[in-house]
Amino acid sequence: MASPGPTGCWQRFPRPNLIVGNVKCGNVAPTQAVVQTAGQAYQLPAHLVEHEIHHAGPVLDILLRYTQAMMTQVVQNAMWSRHRSVSQQLCRRLLMLLDQSPARELAVTHQDLANLLGVRRESISAAAFKLQNAGVIRYRRGHSYVLDLQRLAQGACMDCASDEAE
Repeated sequence: MASPGPTGCWQRFPRPNLIVGNVKCGNVAPTQAVVQTAGQAYQLPAHLVEHEIHHAGPVLDILLRYTQAMMTQVVQNAMWSRHRSVSQQLCRRLLMLLDQSPARELAVTHQDLANLLGVRRESISAAAFKLQNAGVIRYRRGHSYVLDLQRLAQGACMDCASDEAE
């Protein structure tokens, strides 16, 4: 986890189009950025971003499209997760993390995954144990290695074909 950066700054993280605003409200920044993968980040003073937004230029357009895409993803993930097992949710989250990683190794603990999915750590450990026994992943103390990407994708949504048919 990264320590909070200076308040009043906009930050861009390694994932394409990932923008995090750390906006100051009084003397407190109510949000915190958590870095999930290693890489480079860029930081801009908030006043520069605000200036561009007030001029309704291309920065505003980019931020509005980004916000729309992120809200759509949040809603879709919430609706999808509501009707899936912890194992399917784990597979999907690992795939999402892999999208941000250049390798098939993820530095993520079972507790981190449990926090991301809103479930107990024990549930993640049980699901990960089954995936490891099936030869889909291998994990050891805060590191997960994806051995079979195709089977991980299948595990994320075994009934997608029936969902699409409905």
